[in-house]
Amino acid sequence: MHALRRLLSTRPVLLLAFAFAVMGDPVSSVAYAIEAALRALDGRLALLLQFLAHLFALLLQVFLHFLLPRFELLGIHGRALVDLGEIAKRDRERDLRAAQIDGLDA
Repeated sequence: MHALRRLLSTRPVLLLAFAFAVMGDPVSSVAYAIEAALRALDGRLALLLQFLAHLFALLLQVFLHFLLPRFELLGIHGRALVDLGEIAKRDRERDLRAAQIDGLDA
């Protein structure tokens, strides 16, 4: 019993226990918040999901109107990923044309 107590109070075991406690705390907080919301809505899950969808839409609007322009000030434009996709498509088409030309020369 004394050896087990000594083993459980070693630094690595305490660090591991602390890490799991820190990781588990936000998860349990979210679970308690969802439970409290469901209790307040008399268990109507559909109403909670509808509210969460509206909240997500509001957060998306805030991102698009307030945060995205700040990224553009830093030189990161909203079309950056679309532009990268178009560049990749042009490169792929160029490679296909080169392969067809190589096939004709052979």
